[in-house]
Amino acid sequence: MRIWAVGVFGLVLATAGFSQDDWPTHGGDAGGTKHSTLDQIRRDNVHQLAPLWTWETGDEPIAAARMPFAGREIKPGKFQGTPVVVDGTLYIATSYTQVAAPKLIAFGLPS
Repeated sequence: MRIWAVGVFGLVLATAGFSQDDWPTHGGDAGGTKHSTLDQIRRDNVHQLAPLWTWETGDEPIAAARMPFAGREIKPGKFQGTPVVVDGTLYIATSYTQVAAPKLIAFGLPS
């Protein structure tokens, strides 16, 4: 029971103090509700959505010769992740489990 209580308390602390524009966890909040109070996207305009930008991780295959064990090269796979936004910075994991924070201003988006 103590471990569970500490875990819940940690989740509350982890998401405390974020603005409504942030998306600090996979589900948006400690409860994983996937809900936002932002109202720019509605049922009447969702059909107008289109990709504004895309971003490539730059992950390249790792040659077998560079591997510490015998085997084939490692290739990055098809990967999708849920980005999080904290204090206006977007964070995303790559297929090699690295974290990237692309500058949104480079895509013409507010930072």
